Amino acid sequence: MQKKIINGTLLLFDGKEFRAEKKDLLIRDGKIASVGSAAPSEEEGCDIIDAAGRLVMPGLINMHTHAYMTSM
Repeated sequence: MQKKIINGTLLLFDGKEFRAEKKDLLIRDGKIASVGSAAPSEEEGCDIIDAAGRLVMPGLINMHTHAYMTSM
């Protein structure tokens, strides 16, 4: 299964800083396959998600933790 997110503003990290850029994003089998406009289109069996006016970023995984409570 493939999904292509178009017209969104992607939150990108280059190893030093975050930046926001308008790019397309292809997701294949739950993983990022490519960033840019060269990704497959709807005719090639790809679900298209229009993210115009939205920020596309990774999920906030494990942002709630109690690890600090166990360091005694």
